[in-house]
Amino acid sequence: MKNIYTSLVMFSALLFSTFSLKSQTILWQNGFDIPSQWVQVNGPNHSGGDWQVLSSLPSNVASQQASYQWPATFSASTGNFAFINSLLAGPGNIQDAYFQFNANINLTSLGNAPFELSFNEFYRKFLEETSVEISNDGGANWFSFDVNANVPINTNSVDGELKSIFIPPFAGSWSANVRIRFHYFGNWDWFWGVDNVKIKTVPNYNLVLNNVNWGATGAFGVPIKYTKIPLTQITPIEFAGSVSNFGNQNQNNVVFNVSSSTVFSSNSPAQNLNSGETDTLITGTYVPSGIGAYTFNASVSSPNVDASPSNNSINACASFEVNDVIYARDNGNYSPALNYSFPQGFQQGNLFDIYQTCNLGSIDVRLQGGTNGTVIGTEV
Repeated sequence: MKNIYTSLVMFSALLFSTFSLKSQTILWQNGFDIPSQWVQVNGPNHSGGDWQVLSSLPSNVASQQASYQWPATFSASTGNFAFINSLLAGPGNIQDAYFQFNANINLTSLGNAPFELSFNEFYRKFLEETSVEISNDGGANWFSFDVNANVPINTNSVDGELKSIFIPPFAGSWSANVRIRFHYFGNWDWFWGVDNVKIKTVPNYNLVLNNVNWGATGAFGVPIKYTKIPLTQITPIEFAGSVSNFGNQNQNNVVFNVSSSTVFSSNSPAQNLNSGETDTLITGTYVPSGIGAYTFNASVSSPNVDASPSNNSINACASFEVNDVIYARDNGNYSPALNYSFPQGFQQGNLFDIYQTCNLGSIDVRLQGGTNGTVIGTEV
């Protein structure tokens, strides 16, 4: 599903954890308490399934909570919230719908400083696209920021989930004609609820460790996360951290570190990050010493005092086990790789780089039975 925007610049999502309001000022907020302040604007592909301002979850969402285990209520919402229901719209309708605050917001006091846009959300993700859009000229031009783009398919929001997005000064100094809107693009997907929308100042120094990518790189050419590694396939493990500077000031000598209880600690080369910049920092590699369990923690730091140290580290960012013969990538969790309901045949598999010649003894697969599972007697 794609949408072509007119007069629109697309930005990658810049998401970060909230931090202490001691270093922030709320410049504007809205909780959908006055529904008439918001209006739906249809995109060119919209055919049905509109935004609504509600005070409780729709019946089709509430009735399926037990089956899909999303939160039972929108606990972060008191009173009204905005909601779009792609599931209820059904397979015959496309949602290309913007929910737009219908007045200008004066942000001239910010000058050309960045700001934080935060809101609570309630969703289940399938293939839909969700974004927030900001205009600095009363709606003539819009700048889009992805939300939930990296969330896996069929994943729920956590209870009271908070999203915070770093908004850089994309059009020079902020004006008195700033506008905001939420965009949902879906076609028989799930749903998205939004509440407690706030525009806040950002602190001077706020580094964020977004995530850690780790794994072993072989002939396939990309790092692969193996959760069980046989002795014959021990190879260097690589670590890369996605680090953002969501503060108002540039930061020098930013360092990404990975360490473990097995007396391993490695720093990335020091790097400078401008305000609003996200980059990948890479440490040295680690070679497991033998059979055992390995767990790693990661952090990011600079010489400056950070406004929110809690988002500077990720504990247990990587873990795996070295054993005699088992090679695995499932971490012991059996989740459906594919739900397939058509009569045609298909192939399903996984990828393992082989670093040393060895004998293959067996391959384990799991076919889920029961309701909506693999029918007994199916040829495999």
